[in-house]
Amino acid sequence: MDTEEKLKADFIQSSRRIAAASVEKKVDAKKMELRSGIGFYCAFTDESLVGKAKGDRDAQIATRYILVLSDSVMVLVTSYTDDKDGVAWQSAKSALESLTIVPPDK
Repeated sequence: MDTEEKLKADFIQSSRRIAAASVEKKVDAKKMELRSGIGFYCAFTDESLVGKAKGDRDAQIATRYILVLSDSVMVLVTSYTDDKDGVAWQSAKSALESLTIVPPDK
C-alpha cells in the first residue's frame, strides 16, 4: 500500500464515528487538489440538526480534512458550516488547498 492509499484508509477509519451520527452514514473521502503534498476531505451532515431553524442549532455540516504537506508536517482540520456549496465552505477548502511548506532561509 502506498502512502496515499494508507493515508486515505487511515482517514476513513478515523472518520467512522462521526459518519455514524451523520445523514450520510459513510465516509466518502475525496482527494484534495493541493499545491504540494496529499490530502483528503469528507463532509458530514449532523443528523440531529437537520430541519432545525438556523438560530436554534449549531452549524449543520462538519467537514474533516487531512493534509500531509511534507515528511514532517501533517494538518488535521474540521470546519463547520451550514452549506456545503456555500462561500464559507468553499473558502475553507480553497484556503487549505493553497497551503505550502516554505523552507526557512539559511
